[in-house]
This record gives sequence, structure tokens and C-alpha cells, in this order.
Amino acid sequence: MADRMRKRAPLTTNEALALLFESSESEHNDSVLDEDYRPEKDDRPDNDSDADTAQHSEEETGEEGGGEREEETGAALEASAVKHHKRPRSRMWKRQVIKEKRRKGESYKNATGQERQAKTMGPPCTSQHCLRSKKRSCELLSEEERTAIFNNFWAMPSWETRKLYIQTLVEHVPIKQKKGGVSSRRKTSLSYYLQLADRCKLPVCKNLFCSTLGIAPRTIGSWLVEDMKTKTDPPKPKINKT
Repeated sequence: MADRMRKRAPLTTNEALALLFESSESEHNDSVLDEDYRPEKDDRPDNDSDADTAQHSEEETGEEGGGEREEETGAALEASAVKHHKRPRSRMWKRQVIKEKRRKGESYKNATGQERQAKTMGPPCTSQHCLRSKKRSCELLSEEERTAIFNNFWAMPSWETRKLYIQTLVEHVPIKQKKGGVSSRRKTSLSYYLQLADRCKLPVCKNLFCSTLGIAPRTIGSWLVEDMKTKTDPPKPKINKT
């Protein structure tokens, strides 16, 4: 064997390159002809896997975003419903406040925003005619008594109570027929009284009556007209419905 190795001549450079080329071609042909060859790794490009991952993340984000949007929409609807219920309640509450202040004679703003002053007691009577009259006693009423009457009147619980109170303090006196046969359109005249703490009624003029109670003459006149209608008009007969 040593003799063979000694006799074999060394390969040249060209021969060595030729042998390497032949071995590489044979390996390549074997891999092509092998039908059972399967690559160990996935031959799909990396872009496909990245696209699938991105699509999956978008689907998850879309589901989460949709849920959030639904929650936001529900919250907005609930808020609008609360506002819708609050508006009528707030209006009703404001109306009740205005109504209560007006009943108590306090200052308030009406529906148009105009300021209404609080009810105050007016000045006393200084008429010379009342001083000379034997039917009126305006000068006998003190300021303390007038203030007590005013406070008692505006402390009443309702307008209906005030209306009945005034109707009991005003008397309808029939007018006497004048001489000469001249008739008057008025059938009665009005006599005004203010009730003191001891239930004593003091005759006063119309101006002092309205000034002490802090109420307009027009309002008193309308209440007295209603009282006259109820006293003069006959009651309507009841109709039985069958």
C-alpha cells in the first residue's frame, strides 16, 4: 500500500476543480429527482405571515373598538334621556317657586324675566274728608295695627282665603232713592272695614283699605264682583242625566 501511495502522482489544480464540480452537480441532481423531498421550514415568504398577523390584530381591534363605540352610544342616549326628563321638571320647579313667592307677596321674576317687587304696606290716610266724616275712623288706626293687619293678610295660606277675608270686610249697602225721582244706575254702595286684633271692625275709606292690605283696588273690585254674582244670581237647576 505504501508503494501505491508513492507511485500515485499528486493532482493538479485543474483536476481538483473538476472533481469538486462533478460532486456538486451530483448532489443537486439527487435533490431534484427525490420526490419525497420536503423543506424543513415554511417556504412562504415572510410578508404573508406578517399580513396574516396584521389582519388578525385588526380584527381584534375592530371587535374591541366596536364594543367601546356601543358603550359610548348607550351612555350618550342615557345622558340625553336624563336631560329630556330634567327639563320639564326644572320648568315645573321654577313655576312652583314663582307661584309660592307671589302667594307670599315676595319679590320674584315672572315668565318673561321682569322683576316684580315685594308687597309693601302703603301710606296712611290723610284725607280731610275722612277726618270730618262721621262714618269713617281712618285716624283711629295706628301704624302698629296696620302692620299687624298687613302681615296677617299675607300670611294666609291661599288666594282663596284672602278673597273670602276681603269679602267679609266689605259690605254692600243699598242706595237710598233720591228726591225728585231721579234713579241711579248703582243699586248699592260699598263700605270698607279693617278688622283689629280684638275682632272689632273699624270703618275706613277705600284708599286706606287697599293701602293697608297692600293689594291693588282692581283686584279687590274683581273679587267683590264675583261675590255679588254669587249672591244675586239664582242657582242653576241640576239636570239629571239618564
